[in-house]
Amino acid sequence: MPALLAFLLTLQLPANRAGGDVMVFDCPEIVALPGDPCPGFIADGCGFSGANGDVLLPRRLLYIPLAADAEPLVEVVAEGVGPAPRAEVRRAAVDSCGQTLVPAAPSDLPSSWGGLVSVETWRRSRIAVVELHPVILRGGSLVRASRLLVRVSGASHGGRGRDPLLEALTGVPGAGPSSPRRALSSPFWGLPWARIEIDTAGVYALSCSDIPWAWGAPSASLAMYTGRGREMGASPWLESYAPRAVPILVSDGGDGIFGDGDSIMFFARGLSWWEPDGTERPFHFNHRFDSSNCYWLTWGGDPGARMQVLDAGMTGAPSAGESYSGRMHFEQDYLYKDASTGWYWFWDESHGTGTQWFYHPFECPGATGPGRLRLRFRSGTSGLHQVLVQLNDAVLADTSWYDYGAFDLEVQCSNLRESGNMLAFRIRHQTTSPGDDVYFDCFSVFPELPFSTRGQTQVPLERLNPGARRRVDWTGGLAGSSLFAVSGDTLAAVLEGVGAQAFEIEFPAGWRARELWVVPQGGFMSPLLVEEAEPGRIVGTLSGAGTVIVAGEDFVSDVIPLSFLPGCVAVSAQEVYDEFSGGVRDPGAIRAFVLHTVSTWEPVPSNLALVGSGHYDPLHRLSTTPCHIDILFFENGQTVGDDVFAIVEGSQYPQMAVSRIAARQRSEVQLVVQRALEYLAGLNSGEWQTRVLGAADDERSSKHSGDETYHTDSMERILEEHLPSFMRPVKHYLIFYDFNELWKKPEARSDYIALWSEGALLSLFLGHGAFDQLADEGLLYLEDANQLACGGRLPLAFFGSCDVGQFQNPNQQCIAQSITTVPAGGAVMGVGATGLTGGYLNETLLAAFLDRLFGGEGLTVSECLLLAKLDAGYNDNNRMYQLFGFGAMDLAIPPDDVEMETTGLRKGEPTVCTGSTPAPGLVLAEVYESCRPDTYYTFRQGFPIPYIDQGSLFYSGSAQAEPGFQFEFFVPVDARAGDEARLSTFVPVPGSEACGALFPVPLVPGSPSASDTTGPGIELWIDGFRNVESPKVSGDVRVSARLSDPSGINLLGNPGRQLALYVDGSPQDVSRHFRYDPGSSTDGQLEVTIGVMQEGAHSLELRASDCLLNRSSESLDFEVLAYGAVGLSQVFVYPCPASEGVSINWSQSGEAAVTVSVFTVAGRRILEERNIPSGQGYNQWWWDLRDGDGDPVASGTYVYRITAAAGGGSSDATGVLAVVRRN
Repeated sequence: MPALLAFLLTLQLPANRAGGDVMVFDCPEIVALPGDPCPGFIADGCGFSGANGDVLLPRRLLYIPLAADAEPLVEVVAEGVGPAPRAEVRRAAVDSCGQTLVPAAPSDLPSSWGGLVSVETWRRSRIAVVELHPVILRGGSLVRASRLLVRVSGASHGGRGRDPLLEALTGVPGAGPSSPRRALSSPFWGLPWARIEIDTAGVYALSCSDIPWAWGAPSASLAMYTGRGREMGASPWLESYAPRAVPILVSDGGDGIFGDGDSIMFFARGLSWWEPDGTERPFHFNHRFDSSNCYWLTWGGDPGARMQVLDAGMTGAPSAGESYSGRMHFEQDYLYKDASTGWYWFWDESHGTGTQWFYHPFECPGATGPGRLRLRFRSGTSGLHQVLVQLNDAVLADTSWYDYGAFDLEVQCSNLRESGNMLAFRIRHQTTSPGDDVYFDCFSVFPELPFSTRGQTQVPLERLNPGARRRVDWTGGLAGSSLFAVSGDTLAAVLEGVGAQAFEIEFPAGWRARELWVVPQGGFMSPLLVEEAEPGRIVGTLSGAGTVIVAGEDFVSDVIPLSFLPGCVAVSAQEVYDEFSGGVRDPGAIRAFVLHTVSTWEPVPSNLALVGSGHYDPLHRLSTTPCHIDILFFENGQTVGDDVFAIVEGSQYPQMAVSRIAARQRSEVQLVVQRALEYLAGLNSGEWQTRVLGAADDERSSKHSGDETYHTDSMERILEEHLPSFMRPVKHYLIFYDFNELWKKPEARSDYIALWSEGALLSLFLGHGAFDQLADEGLLYLEDANQLACGGRLPLAFFGSCDVGQFQNPNQQCIAQSITTVPAGGAVMGVGATGLTGGYLNETLLAAFLDRLFGGEGLTVSECLLLAKLDAGYNDNNRMYQLFGFGAMDLAIPPDDVEMETTGLRKGEPTVCTGSTPAPGLVLAEVYESCRPDTYYTFRQGFPIPYIDQGSLFYSGSAQAEPGFQFEFFVPVDARAGDEARLSTFVPVPGSEACGALFPVPLVPGSPSASDTTGPGIELWIDGFRNVESPKVSGDVRVSARLSDPSGINLLGNPGRQLALYVDGSPQDVSRHFRYDPGSSTDGQLEVTIGVMQEGAHSLELRASDCLLNRSSESLDFEVLAYGAVGLSQVFVYPCPASEGVSINWSQSGEAAVTVSVFTVAGRRILEERNIPSGQGYNQWWWDLRDGDGDPVASGTYVYRITAAAGGGSSDATGVLAVVRRN
């Protein structure tokens, strides 16, 4: 029974007693982790203790639904308390060297049996998170409990409506969310709109021809809006789009109708601008995800905001002075760093010790000498940092600062030039701190500038107080210019009465920022983009779904087939940006959208599927790799994870399960979508659905000198304790293979690819890894993904390792993602971590994942992964695991509905298995010898690694079920006896798959017959050349054989008697390619693809043994022709003479396009048929005895020619046929 179900059955809820509900938790057996001394314990159904889940003592988390207003009180009482086995408890610390066990401080160890961790609002339901500790520190020693009684006050017993995900997490039937909050109405829906994109600040003009959709609208109804125009913060739902009215100036000729020749003017800014905080030298802000701001124009509705009109005529006001403080910002993003520095992109970096100089030239039009400079530095390390700053060789500052984070240095200068400025600074590192890393971000210049026009000119006037009127004298004149007063981006006024050389300005009271914009004649700016738009569908029309797909704009049409799945709705990322961030691309908008669905939709979506690649360079500063759905970081700023999209107000946990189709191209999305639909339809069902491939790293690490046993130990526990009996584990442990001279294991790699290519329901790995490699020994490389040729037999792959899911780098791809877009096979979904992980924590996460997958709760794969993270503890290790592919579908686990029984397994004797299936159909059957325990000892330190050696296959056949079935098989005399043999069956009916298993089954010694003394009968040939001696072939060589023996064919891989194919004297075990004929236990077919071979003579020998160890063999010689050559042989016609038609027959050595020509004996061609598709081996073409014009040919003799062409070469064969017409 899966551990989760076993645990839930121990919870007796409710049991009404005074003080609240009491639940009983029967503590699972604790298992000592390997080591001397023991570093801690692991327990079924538990994660680990500690604030970050890395203290190696078991911890179980409970999620208990609460009544609406309850304030829970939790009490945990232990029963059966006794001493725990001795251990020196460690923490599993993780760094670039992998997992390191460090001593845990006593304060790290739990000292109570459990208690309340937090109260969350999860999916509109209040939940108490309770932790339980089966082992604690008491009086300086470890003690354990056999049972924990948990009393919780305020618990809810369900009945508020069903939420399957909430039920699965809490184990409470009927657990459901509170009523949805009423959604606000859409500000967009039902109105016409034009989208306007702006990349820089200024005064813009639009003519009616730019916005023809507004032609004929009342001018008063023209209204413009914008959003915040800022990057959304840590709580983006607080910054969701709320229309902010933008004042416009409408020029319509006075007729009140917007038409030909009319225009509008407005002030707008991009996403890189100055804080409108009212200071003379504000800070500059940027946007990491978009480069253009979005403005929205509508018409036909309520009147829109209009610019104020300010009188600029002369009244004798005092002068504003001769200059103002200008603003210039200089920033280049050449370097990417994680957020440990407080930011992500930098201009320069200085590392290590010693002294480094940096130089930055810049222009400053209009500068007259005085001004100020502001430089921004950052450091990711604490300590003393020293910097000297020069401008044009003059020292401006020589200073230092302490600690990490940002340091803004502002200095005064008097030597600014209009051109040819050189900013230089020197970083001096502390010699005692080699990690003193300093980064340079940007600099701003605030020169004193004269009042003069330089194109469209921004004139900051914060030094003028609101309400104070001042005269401005303008050098060069203002003829034909338009002047606008601006504050922020939603306050603007046009100045009237401006003189030719001067004007007066008085900013309205309440205007915090105060700027003047001078637009010379013809100097209005034009937007980047103006287009008709129809935003508002999400808020205006959608109200519930089980799965939400958010697709990058390039992939919207490609995911339409998924949107037809029950309970699935698809939206484009741009729709989300429009409605939740005002049209600006920002991943925070998706988080705001998620909260909208959680708060207002019924049902609350359980799955969020993102479609499109993402990385840390969305603005393509350093790369050109497409970025369709941007990435997000957890609060530490260093860990990437799509879970963040679903972490919204109310809980620290994701509110829905997230997966990502991380495709860069449309063809990749189309492939994933097609596979998902085929997977859901069961079109490729087969025995692979009952197979689990488990691979584990060996004891050697390039980062540690000591032997590591935990990878294999962990995988062994996973495969032996967390799979149902009808699932057959296939163990691929690196400890089974030898090192080569480079400390690699190439045989393990090739065998792994071969096993993967056979197909499996799950492919699991625990061990060291990187984005492009599994294991230091090279178990799998990124470039191997295309060799995982499993076709439609696609596994769900889980890589418990570091960085295998590191998809966020634009300059690389990762294994976990790449395998989901492999045309030849790969995986239907891949799970991998985006950063560094720990081995023991990976085991508990994988165990919880499998418990959920096989728990029978009807959950999707992505839901199972989310719940597994919560079960094992939502810590730094677990939350970085990413699901690639379309995760909103169930794992293709066949129902365990086939019933079986057997007469008993005895060595050297036939056995009969009978059973029944839910419906008639073909039953595929496999039988395996008994498992046995074994131990491997590490090669350096001799540490033991015990494991169960799986039995080998000795029967693979089929039978017809009506629905009862029966099949007979022969147990090899050399089969391993024991109590754990296995019989497996599978019914491969798409949509009605079923499986069954008898495991464990005893396999005992028998009484073999002495009458059979001969080996199997063998017929051996190359495909297309059956009954041909010494065939000549080209292209792929495919071998077939028929084998027959009354004692069956021995498929065990025991040396000297396995089913082996010798190719030029080199053997390979081919037993897995043999299958008995339907209903037979004596006869079967072998089919093996050898592939392309070298030109020349070759030999084959097939050696076989029956189940009584009688041996036989069969040989075949053949020739491989040169590349491009196609040999033709065995050419004949039938019937001859012909009267109604004739079959022209031939064999060819390889695949080629064939042309058949027919000539008279005089040499005149009467017919030519081109491009006849022809394969290796026997082919035929029927001639109806008509010429190229369709007329019947006369009786007589004709010459035919067959031409086969491939690879630039061709071969001919000719013959003669006779035609005799009968009247």
